[in-house]
Amino acid sequence: MKIATSFLPLVTLLSSSWAHAEAPRPGDADFPAPSPSARHSAKVAAVKSGDYDLVLIGDSIIHTVGELTKELADGRQVFWLDVNHVFLRPDGTINTDLMWDLLHPSPAGAEAWAQAVEPTLAKLIGDKPLAPQPRKLALWPDHKAPIGDGRLEDANAFITVYRPAEPDPNGAAAVICPGGGYGGLVMGAEGSGIAKWLNGHGITGIVLRYRLPRGRRFVPLLDAQHAIRTARFNAKQWGCDPRRIGIIGFSAGGHLASTAATHFDGGKAGAGDPIERIGCRPDFAVLVYPVITMGDKTHGGSKRNLLGAAPSPETIDLFSNEKQVTAQSSPTFLAHALDDRAVPCDNSRMFHEALKANEVDTQYLELPSGGHGLNGYKGPMWEAWQRDSLKWLGSLKMIQAQKDAK
Repeated sequence: MKIATSFLPLVTLLSSSWAHAEAPRPGDADFPAPSPSARHSAKVAAVKSGDYDLVLIGDSIIHTVGELTKELADGRQVFWLDVNHVFLRPDGTINTDLMWDLLHPSPAGAEAWAQAVEPTLAKLIGDKPLAPQPRKLALWPDHKAPIGDGRLEDANAFITVYRPAEPDPNGAAAVICPGGGYGGLVMGAEGSGIAKWLNGHGITGIVLRYRLPRGRRFVPLLDAQHAIRTARFNAKQWGCDPRRIGIIGFSAGGHLASTAATHFDGGKAGAGDPIERIGCRPDFAVLVYPVITMGDKTHGGSKRNLLGAAPSPETIDLFSNEKQVTAQSSPTFLAHALDDRAVPCDNSRMFHEALKANEVDTQYLELPSGGHGLNGYKGPMWEAWQRDSLKWLGSLKMIQAQKDAK
C-alpha cells in the first residue's frame, strides 16, 4: 500500500486563544498533553506495516481538524503524528525561543520541527530518495526557432523533464506530445500526468510544449525532432539510454508522434548546434487515439490548423503518415476506441496495417468503448492501454518485461 504524506506544520493548526493566553500548560482545555512515546511508537509501527495509507504530520491541538482530515481521507485510516513536544519546555510551557510570537516558529523552531519529523519519515518511506524536481528547458535557447525552409522565428518551445527517483530509472525515456487539435495543448492529463505515470515504471517522461503551427506545417515536427535529439544529447546526465528513447502522443499529439516516427534523420553532420548532429528517430512510439491521416478519415480541425485552409495534394500525402511508413519506421503501439467520433479508429488501423506491411513491430489495441479521451482519462479503457503498452515495451526490451503493469 502506498503512503501519501501531507505536511501540516504545527503553526497552521494553533487555536486563536494562544495569542492571548499566558503560556499554556498541558491539561488546559485547548492544549492537551503531548502523546506518550509508547503510543507514538505504536503509530509509527502501524504505518510501517501498511495499516495506514494517509500520513499527516502536524499537531492535534484542534481535535476537529483531525476529525475533518479523517473525513477528507475518504474512509482511509489516518495516522496523526503529534509534535507538540518540539515547542515545549520541560515544564510544559511554550519555548518562545522556538515560537517567537506564539504563532510563527523561529528558524531554530523550524529546524527543531524538521528534526522531529525526519526519523518518522525515514521509517515510513524506508529512506527512499524522492524523485528529482521536474526541470523545464527551452529547446531553442536563443529564441531562433526554425519554421522550415531555413527560416527562423523569434519563438520557443519547451520540454519539462520528469525523472524517476533513484534507484528506479531503467534507462528508457519518452518524449510526450499532448493533444489539442494543433490549436491548443492538453498539458495535464496528456502531459505531466503521463510523465508521472511513466516515472512509476522507471521511465523518464519528457513533456513537450511544442509550438502551435497555425498553418506552418513543419513547426511541431521540428520541435519534436529537437526534443528527441536533446534527450539523446543529455542521456547520460538524465540517466537514460540513448538507444531507448521513444515518443508518446495523444490525438493531434499522436499525429505529431507518428510524424516523428516516419520523418527522421540520422543527424545533421555540419550543424553548428551539436544537438542537431544527433539522430532523431524514436526508438519506439506509443500512439493513443491518434490522428494519423490528413485524408478523408482525418480530424478536420487538426488538419486545418496544421496544413492551412487549402493544402496541396502533395502536402496532404506528406503528412498522411500511413503513406510514409517504411521498414525503418519506429516500432509502434496503438490504442483506439471503436466509438471515437472525433478521430475515427481507422486512423490507427491504417497505420498499424502499413507497419505490418513493412515488417515493423506493431501492436494495435482496439478498445470496445471510451470515445475520444477514453472516458476522461480514467477507468478500464484508459488503464488497458497503459497496461498493454508497458507489456509491449517489455517485449521489445525497452524496459524490463512486465507481468501485471498498470
